[in-house]
Amino acid sequence: MFRIRGGIRYLSTTTTLNPTSIRFHRPDNHHKSLILLTTPSQLNQIVTKLSESTQPKVESLLVASVDSITGSRNAFTELWLETPFKIKELELVEGMEKRLSKKYNPLSADPIKMQGRNWKDTTEETILGLSIPQWNVTFHTRLANTIFTNSQQSTCFIANGGELDYLNLSQVRIDIDTDQEHGSGNITYHNRLTEIPMVCGIEDTYKITDFKGNLIKSINHKSASGYLTENPKVMDSKKDLFFKLYSEGDNVDSWMEEYYRLVVGGLGWGEKQAFIALDTVVGEPGLRNVRLFYHDEQKPKFQLQSPDNKDSMVFECTELEEGYQDFTKDNDEKVLPRVFGVGSNHGFNLNGVWHRSNGETVVL
Repeated sequence: MFRIRGGIRYLSTTTTLNPTSIRFHRPDNHHKSLILLTTPSQLNQIVTKLSESTQPKVESLLVASVDSITGSRNAFTELWLETPFKIKELELVEGMEKRLSKKYNPLSADPIKMQGRNWKDTTEETILGLSIPQWNVTFHTRLANTIFTNSQQSTCFIANGGELDYLNLSQVRIDIDTDQEHGSGNITYHNRLTEIPMVCGIEDTYKITDFKGNLIKSINHKSASGYLTENPKVMDSKKDLFFKLYSEGDNVDSWMEEYYRLVVGGLGWGEKQAFIALDTVVGEPGLRNVRLFYHDEQKPKFQLQSPDNKDSMVFECTELEEGYQDFTKDNDEKVLPRVFGVGSNHGFNLNGVWHRSNGETVVL
C-alpha cells in the first residue's frame, strides 16, 4: 500500500491462520521492527524460519507464544513498526540467568525432552505487555504453555541488531510508537455472558455491604452466598458465574465494564460458608453494586469483520478447547491483512480492567 510519509510513523499488521508455510509480510524497508506472536502449534516453524540466513534482518524483534490469535489456536500474527519498540521491563525465566549456548537451545525445533521437567503450570506468573501511548492503550496478558512444543513452560525472546537471542523471558513490557490516529468510538466489544436475576425480583439494586480481600461477606446486609444457594436458576446450572461490579452513575464504555468470575460460594463450614470468593485479580471489590451473569455457550462466538481501512488489534480471552484438534486437516490457510491478534486462556487486562470470561473480545 502506497502512503505519503511526511515523517509519520506507521504500523502494519497481518495475521495468518492455518499456515501451510511461514511467510512474513514486511510492508517495506522502512518497517524495521517486528512483534511476532504465534500459537504453540506454529512456534517451532517460526523459530526455524527466523534462524534462516536468508531472512531479512530487523532492528528489533519480539517473539512470543500465546494461546490463540483471532479465535484460532493455529496461527501467527505480525506487527511491523518503523521505529524500534521500547523495552520498559523484562525478566528472565527462573534459572536462565546466563546466555544459552548454541549446543543447548531450548527454543529450537529439536525433539522435546520431558524427563525431569517441572510440570507445574507457571503461565499465570508470566506477562506480555504492550502499550501504545498515542492511543492511550495499555494491555497485558499471559504467555501460552509451550511445554509440549519445546519443553519450556512458556516462550518469549527478543532480538536486537538482527541477532537472535534465545534468552527465554517470563515477563516483558514494551512501548509502541505510532502517529496513526485511533478513536475510542471505533472499539468493538463482545462477550458470551447472559444475566440472571439475583433472586426472584424483590429489590432493584444489590450492593456489597461487607467484604475482606476478594471475599464478599454480605450483599444488601444479607449473607452473600445465600444469593446463590437460594437461587434455583443458579443451583440448576453448572455454568461459570460472574459478578458485574459497578457504581451508581457509572458511565463507562462496554469494554471497560468489570466482570469477575465467582470462584466459590459457601466456603465449607463456619463463618466462611456465607462468603462468595471472586477471582483474585479483582483485588478488593469495594462497596459496589453487583449483577449476576453466567457464561452462555448458546450465545454466538465472536466473528471478526474485515477491518475498514485501518489496522485492527484483537484482544481475546481464549475459548475453551473442545477435544483434540488436528491442525493439518480440513483448514485452509487464510491471511488477514491489517489485523493483529493475541489471546490467552487466562484472559487479558486492557487499561486496568481484566477480561477473563472465555470468548470475551475487544477490537481496537
